[in-house]
Amino acid sequence: MSSWSLRPRAIGLASAGVLALMLTGWAAGTASPAPPLSGTAAVLQAAAAPAVAPQRALLLGLARAGERLVAVGEQGVITLSDDQGKIWRNAAKVPVSATLTAVRFADARVGYAIGHLGVVLRSEDAGEHWTRVLDGQAIAALAMAQAQAGQGKLDEAQRLVDDGPDKPLLDLWVDGPDISIVGAFNLAVHSRDGGRSWRFDSGRFDNPNSMHLYGLARAGGSGWAVGEQGLVLREDLSGKADGHFSALKAPYDGSLFGVLASSDRQVLVHGLRGHAFVTADAGSTWQRANLGPQATGASINGSLRLRDGRIALFDQGGGLFVSADGGLNFQRVPFAWGAPLTGLVEAPDGSLVASSVAGIVTVPRAALQPTVAAASGASR
Repeated sequence: MSSWSLRPRAIGLASAGVLALMLTGWAAGTASPAPPLSGTAAVLQAAAAPAVAPQRALLLGLARAGERLVAVGEQGVITLSDDQGKIWRNAAKVPVSATLTAVRFADARVGYAIGHLGVVLRSEDAGEHWTRVLDGQAIAALAMAQAQAGQGKLDEAQRLVDDGPDKPLLDLWVDGPDISIVGAFNLAVHSRDGGRSWRFDSGRFDNPNSMHLYGLARAGGSGWAVGEQGLVLREDLSGKADGHFSALKAPYDGSLFGVLASSDRQVLVHGLRGHAFVTADAGSTWQRANLGPQATGASINGSLRLRDGRIALFDQGGGLFVSADGGLNFQRVPFAWGAPLTGLVEAPDGSLVASSVAGIVTVPRAALQPTVAAASGASR
């Protein structure tokens, strides 16, 4: 095993799912007849089995594909809803049984799901059918080819080859055919053509200790990434199509699980133990967000900007918070699920639909109305 595999650092529940599959190594054997696929080979090559009740599966990511909702989770589960989250069904085809950690759509039809073993899936029909366009083995091959061409580090590429596809991808940013993906141990890849070709991208991140990259966002022409041990990175384009992500002075030394950028200067980061911080000057200074008297101290797993401009945070205790002043002050929504929330979308009817380790839950639009008034008052 490499030193990467031996590091005593857990992948955070917010992004990777600590309840996901325990993966074994590649199955050996050359005798005839060949033994059944097992371990990594089986996970990468065996299609996901339909879940009996997909709306109650362990789900780690959620997105909208036009009017449709798409959630992803353990053992390759992908579930769809066409009635704003009331009824859920399995996707028609998922080619891998790897646990999936996140999903994003470029438009109402084309979307991408990522997960364990470096898996990247693409759908062109709003999540009904998926194809595998990348995995950890291909990422290692990319890294080696670029290193041999003088565009990367040979020792880093060799470690990826030696380790095998053991590292999860944790977050992605999608804008049309432009896709950026980050994951454990500074793993990063980028495509400019909708996943038809890829570039190993870890060298663009100022992360010499290979901290896990948990969150990725882009706004105002600049990218942001956050990760383990308070890592905050901002992309410096300097006239380039793809800039270097430079480390900023962190507002907190605990892990940050997500980043929400409203412009290249105004950004919210959040993570461990209920910490959230806002900057209005591109990370030069930070102000801690106030989650109010009902804050639980649970780790904040994710964030979402609502259509009306408000910001929602959701946490590992099942709590939901909303801000009407750009993320400085939050009020807790009168809603309690109990299970860690892992994803959030705003349905077409204005309700909020969340994924969790206990499946799907809906927050009716009416439940948000008292919070709107309270949050507006806090901002004055």
